[in-house]
Amino acid sequence: MIYLLRHAKAGRRGACGSRDTLRPLDSKGRQQAIALCELLDDVPLDVILSSPFVRCMETVIPIAARRMLPIEPHPALRESTPLPLVLDLVREHANRSVLLCTHGDVIGDVLGHLESAGWLDPGMLDLPIAKGSTWVLRHRSDGTLAATEYRPAP
Repeated sequence: MIYLLRHAKAGRRGACGSRDTLRPLDSKGRQQAIALCELLDDVPLDVILSSPFVRCMETVIPIAARRMLPIEPHPALRESTPLPLVLDLVREHANRSVLLCTHGDVIGDVLGHLESAGWLDPGMLDLPIAKGSTWVLRHRSDGTLAATEYRPAP
């Protein structure tokens, strides 16, 4: 199972100048990151992968610490990553329980792909891609990937 998590609330875009990769979580985002531990407590995880952007890494630090799992930064989870690279990463981890922390545009692209392929459960595209929200992607018996569950942000 793939848990596709949008990073928690971060500081204002542009606050780090041209180095947006360094933008940290704000105080609400830090609270969300801690709350995500409980929200995802029932989720078995083999691996935690994250965009290397600071706000994504900071989002999963509490989860990783609680589970004593390393966080693996992965370039395919960066903002504006081409969809085929993201889908390759998802396929690579199809048989594991993995948390992928990424950005709203990446999640939107994945959901758009699933919808165009007819693999998005009804009503799922109408849900917000809110900071701190999680999409559960499951592989069906026929090998297709489907977004089957949405967990709102804490």
